Amino acid sequence: MGEYFTIEKGSSVKTKVKGSIFIGNAFPVENKEDAVNKIKIVSKKYYDATHNPFAFKIETGDIRYSDDREPPGTAGKPILGVIEKFDLTNILIVISRYFGGIKLGKGGLSRAYKDCAEKTIQSTTIIKKAVII
Repeated sequence: MGEYFTIEKGSSVKTKVKGSIFIGNAFPVENKEDAVNKIKIVSKKYYDATHNPFAFKIETGDIRYSDDREPPGTAGKPILGVIEKFDLTNILIVISRYFGGIKLGKGGLSRAYKDCAEKTIQSTTIIKKAVII
């Protein structure tokens, strides 16, 4: 029987970088449909955010990410990189950004999304689950 790591429950963290506000939301998810539904809920909740990029990884091998109109590779990939760094599965992270008037540059933007994703995961409990066949 296989095992994987995920988060026990959802979490939310708010960070600020040079005036921009980043709100990270992490959720345990069961499948792609669950992840897509939660992305819609977060996007609706933070409808006025400048961007709502995300990344998710499902135990079936389904991995998706989106930069949501941020420069390519600056949001979704760094979020996914954090999921992989913590070796998590069946997880979704959505980070809503409110632009604060100061451009962060590609490197600064990538770091801001990565740091917010890490803090969001660190604010919840990581658990081990068995794969049910």
